[in-house]
Amino acid sequence: MKGTKQLSDKEIIDACLSNDRQAQKALYQRYYSYLMAVCMRYAKDEDEANFIINQAYLKIFNKIDQFQHSGSLKSWMAKITVNTALDHLRKNAKHNRKEEIENIPEPAIQEDVISKLKAKDLLKVIQSLPNMYRTVFNLYALEGFKHKEIAEQLNIKIGTSKWYLSEARKQLKEKLKYYLESSNIDE
Repeated sequence: MKGTKQLSDKEIIDACLSNDRQAQKALYQRYYSYLMAVCMRYAKDEDEANFIINQAYLKIFNKIDQFQHSGSLKSWMAKITVNTALDHLRKNAKHNRKEEIENIPEPAIQEDVISKLKAKDLLKVIQSLPNMYRTVFNLYALEGFKHKEIAEQLNIKIGTSKWYLSEARKQLKEKLKYYLESSNIDE
């Protein structure tokens, strides 16, 4: 086998199908950073993200034969990782508030506030949200899910999904305001 950095995704997948440990390691290393970033958006901390990514990679290696080569491997792996994060959150949900609120105005977040933050700082603020707020916010704002899809994934009502998103935005606005004031980013 030639150096794993030189292998295409297809070659790595074919080798993984033969249970080649070097190929599995190459696949893990090639996409680890990207998938860890996905996990960090859903996890409350790095330990939880590590647990999620390990579970995701187990699923990826067990289902590698189901990859159809019709789309990108990276996207396929990200979808498995998001679903693994959602499974983890559902399994560990202790207090799912199921309140129905239909018409909630969206709080405004000034664009210049976000541009002053570093990505890692913004991630910390998002991670500080309660689990369901963070999950719905990530699915809607970062993954591009519609409220109907979120409701189906999380087994909640569409209005509840909208409420969680609204509450997440309100909390983010307050946390960002506090963060900027306390860290003097805008000076």
